[in-house]
Amino acid sequence: MVCTRSQLDASAGNRRSRLLVVEGDAQIQRLVSEELKADYLEMNLEESIDKAERRILEAAPFDAILIDLFDPVERCYSLISFLKERSPTTEIVFISRLGNKHLWIETIQRDAADVSPLDRNELRRTVINALEKATSSSGIRKQRSYNSNL
Repeated sequence: MVCTRSQLDASAGNRRSRLLVVEGDAQIQRLVSEELKADYLEMNLEESIDKAERRILEAAPFDAILIDLFDPVERCYSLISFLKERSPTTEIVFISRLGNKHLWIETIQRDAADVSPLDRNELRRTVINALEKATSSSGIRKQRSYNSNL
């Protein structure tokens, strides 16, 4: 199934979705930025985990984070834990070009998705799914809160 930019735009509805991209490679960062550019999307680009942590502390919660599997990988996982403490509904997508079975298992155990930035259709489809999931879980949480106040 081919995923178009109009589907990416339509998936967000009326609200601007927030995406944090943590990628140290400038070429991959540019590719991701160009491929996911949409009016509905507020995209923040960071090249390091330290800068991403500062952005998470300073900014409103993100709907999704697209993160490269930097070395050491444990540092990436600590960023995910840091993020989930502050925003449990944020969806995680790992950018991976590794094909490493161990890392793939870790990704699944952390309830994250895995995507190759070189497959542009897969990249769009995976990010759309993550943003839709984050938006729907956020909406469900707000509805539960509203119902409990009735």
